[in-house]
Amino acid sequence: MPASSENQLIEAYIAARAAGDVAGIVACVTDDLRWERNGFPVADGCDAFRTRLTAELPTGRARSSVDRLFAGPGCGFTVGGGRLRSPDGGPPRPFRRVEAFVIDAGRISVLRTTDSAA
Repeated sequence: MPASSENQLIEAYIAARAAGDVAGIVACVTDDLRWERNGFPVADGCDAFRTRLTAELPTGRARSSVDRLFAGPGCGFTVGGGRLRSPDGGPPRPFRRVEAFVIDAGRISVLRTTDSAA
């Protein structure tokens, strides 16, 4: 069975995020994206999303992977985790991540990211 367009979009987002490719990530989202992430203010709009990504991705503090990807008509979610380097130089800490995607017209319009200690 061929991969759905939702599946392909989420895979493109995951690949760009793993590569630290802000332009590639932004190409996957709508101009009016809403990013909700636990512990952070909501980022409304592509510009706010890009600004936060540009600040976060180059730090290289987190190494993550996706264990499961589920996609259906207009939505999808991923489950994964990784290790987060401590800003004070301490040992890396494991974390789990769940991301939920609402997809509209072939791009991500709502992204909900939840990180927790593993």
